[in-house]
Amino acid sequence: MRNQWLNNQWLKLAALLLTTLPLLPTAGESATTSPEEVSSVLPITELQTWMNEAGVPGVSISVIKDFEIHWTLAFGRADASSHRPVTTSTLFQAASISKPVMAVAAAVLAEQGQLDLDGDLAEMLRSWDMPALAEGITSPITPRMLLSHTSGLGDGLGFPGYRPSEALPDTLSILNGVPPATTVAIRPSFPPMSQSRYSGGGSVVMQQLLMDVTGRSFPDLMRSTLLQPLGMLMSTYQQPLNGSLRHSAALAHDTKGERLDVPWMIYPELAAAGLWSTAEELAALVRSLQRTAAGDVLQPLSRKLVRDLWQPVGVGSFGSGFHVFQQGEGWYFAHIGANRGYRSFLMAHQSKGYGLVVMTNGEGGETLIERICRRIQRFYDWDVQQTEGQFRFAPQRGLGCLPKVRATEPRPSTSG
Repeated sequence: MRNQWLNNQWLKLAALLLTTLPLLPTAGESATTSPEEVSSVLPITELQTWMNEAGVPGVSISVIKDFEIHWTLAFGRADASSHRPVTTSTLFQAASISKPVMAVAAAVLAEQGQLDLDGDLAEMLRSWDMPALAEGITSPITPRMLLSHTSGLGDGLGFPGYRPSEALPDTLSILNGVPPATTVAIRPSFPPMSQSRYSGGGSVVMQQLLMDVTGRSFPDLMRSTLLQPLGMLMSTYQQPLNGSLRHSAALAHDTKGERLDVPWMIYPELAAAGLWSTAEELAALVRSLQRTAAGDVLQPLSRKLVRDLWQPVGVGSFGSGFHVFQQGEGWYFAHIGANRGYRSFLMAHQSKGYGLVVMTNGEGGETLIERICRRIQRFYDWDVQQTEGQFRFAPQRGLGCLPKVRATEPRPSTSG
């Protein structure tokens, strides 16, 4: 039942989401660019109306232009009950955006020689034995297959989380589906590279693999490998949040904008759903990838590493971590996130230096993100195709942030 609930949430998000636009600062809001430009993108009264209609108390938005963070806006309430305002440093659950961030760190470790993204996963795992593949299947599962959702794991879409009062499983308990884990064991279901099927379990396998090859806890290795070098100093995979960060976090809210009966759910499936971050820090990661692909040297990234992440694997619509797709004449990378009480989205052009990140603390966030995204695309004249019925999200409105995902459609071998 819990997996089915999350499946429904994901499908709802994928059916409704996105295209973007900016905001203006007043009470409970802050921005890092001129209020005049932000308000010209999205008047504050319009934004507030959209939030009221979506039942979303708070939102944070970062817009990237010319390979730099052009502006960041935070608006609304981190807690609908106390009226604590959202600021640009408010933490949100990034949900499934945790996956591509983990993928970037995995690529860094691979470039450092600590793992082989195209090697046999079973030979690299030390703490967990990968279940045997079905008889007759000889192709090994590789880390890249896990990152691109082509490994053949059949666990489903995601994880429902745990209440703060519940016992939390460790990574091995999650992989084996034993208490206190409440989800099924992670097992191969079909031949690798035969189809694309979104697998949160694949990210948990990666979580164990990265801990095995580094000998470090997952939050620590993510901090030292990627987050700290890129200046993402508030972002963390720590679950539960420690006391000093709890006061910086937006609380989770339902579809009516009312607080849940817990501050938030806890996700020990760290690589799949455990990242806490801000819109501005995720935007810093996005523009670092863009600038590196364009030729800048931004440690710990390299141009080859980034282009390899964006390379379609030949099955489905994912590269190694990000959804990669074409709109108009442009190639983009993106990901959505949906934890209970939070919705988030990032999208950026691979070569032209623009993009956006939107984070919300309400389960109605997909409709808000959709409107914001559409506005930003139009205002900044993104290289997108505006053909009616072309897109996965809100096709009835013509313009969406992500195209339809064709599970087994081969993709071109070049990006840009």
